[in-house]
Amino acid sequence: MKIRYNLMLVILLIVSSVLLTSCKKQTGTNAAIANIKPGIDLEVNTETGSLDIWTPPNGNCSGNGCIVVPHNNKATVTFKLHGSGTWHFTEFQICAGGTKPDDCGLTDEQREEFEVFNNTGDPRTQPSSEGLVNIGSLSNDPIRSFKLKDKNTFEQDYFYIIKACSGTGGSNCVDTDPPIENKGKL
Repeated sequence: MKIRYNLMLVILLIVSSVLLTSCKKQTGTNAAIANIKPGIDLEVNTETGSLDIWTPPNGNCSGNGCIVVPHNNKATVTFKLHGSGTWHFTEFQICAGGTKPDDCGLTDEQREEFEVFNNTGDPRTQPSSEGLVNIGSLSNDPIRSFKLKDKNTFEQDYFYIIKACSGTGGSNCVDTDPPIENKGKL
């Protein structure tokens, strides 16, 4: 009976240590990095003159279109414009900070966090020091969908401003500005 008890105790200790090890927060070069792929669906509401986001918040942030990139993850976010074919994306801007800033500015380290590309993956571009991305440089055709790669190498909150216009003149435009919460890798 004592042997059986000791054997059960050893098995319990082994199972407990395996569970504790598997639940331990991973860091360093051996940590598993997940690439989350949220989609942000938008539509121009011509009645209200707004760019509406259909996508509910991802993670624990507030507001439709809000993106949380969890600790030790990266993200490839697809932005898609639904509705009338005359509307297309014209501008995308990323701003550092937890609240909507009056003007944007990104350090070189913050700019390196992001890459914007069309659905084929080429060409790719990074935001300028003002956080601006020229969406028109991704294709000769009007852009109704594009992707944002977020490397999430350090903890930082951002806002992104996305603009859609009707036609080619750029005078009939709407925008929206949800947040991004990067939780970092380390």
